[in-house]
Amino acid sequence: MFKPIRYATYIEAEVQEMKKGSGGKRTALRLMAAMARLLETASYDDIKVLDVCKRAGTAKGTFFIHYKTKEEFIEVLMKDYIEFEHRTMPVFDGKDGSWHTTKAVGEWYEKTFSVNHGLINCMAQLSSKEKVNHDLWCTRNQRLIDRWLPLVEENLPNSAQAMELLDLALHSVGSIMDQSLFSRYGIGAVHSQEKKHKPELLMELHSLLIYRAIYGRNPEGVEFEFVGALVNA
Repeated sequence: MFKPIRYATYIEAEVQEMKKGSGGKRTALRLMAAMARLLETASYDDIKVLDVCKRAGTAKGTFFIHYKTKEEFIEVLMKDYIEFEHRTMPVFDGKDGSWHTTKAVGEWYEKTFSVNHGLINCMAQLSSKEKVNHDLWCTRNQRLIDRWLPLVEENLPNSAQAMELLDLALHSVGSIMDQSLFSRYGIGAVHSQEKKHKPELLMELHSLLIYRAIYGRNPEGVEFEFVGALVNA
């Protein structure tokens, strides 16, 4: 069972392990962890520099020693989060078969999303406002897909057109998954009467959609816990 890692906790642990004499770096990391924590319950626009400093236990003037503006700060934070996802994504070798690999990657993504949805939502929202943020969002998504591609391309026709379509399929189904997760965690346009399904059901359903998008068929010889009726319909 995969245990997700909260970015803020990860950074706070890194601060604790740093040696003395790394004051500037420690302060910068504390500010980043503080913003990540604040984003769990508040929107980026509502968070002030002073709020971040109070949470980090630093003076406001110290913030501007490290960053010229709040916008520069959040850009640095988003870049670091992208690297965090890349570093903490488990190694999947595909030896358990295409379905189990698909489900494992989907589980990692959705559980990571569940504990970092505030920061991910901030990235998605800012991507529509500034080109630099849009580019970061696209970079983040492409890097995740690039980690996935080697696990599935050996089971598909080895052609440039197939690889291009596979990349497009993963982007498309990834967008569907993101919208479902944003809705689940109360982000964006959420219908008040929407039924909240179990996370395990959504993970299995999303994994099935991803599998179908990649392979064009249902997985064979699989016992589903939640979506068997959909597969056997």
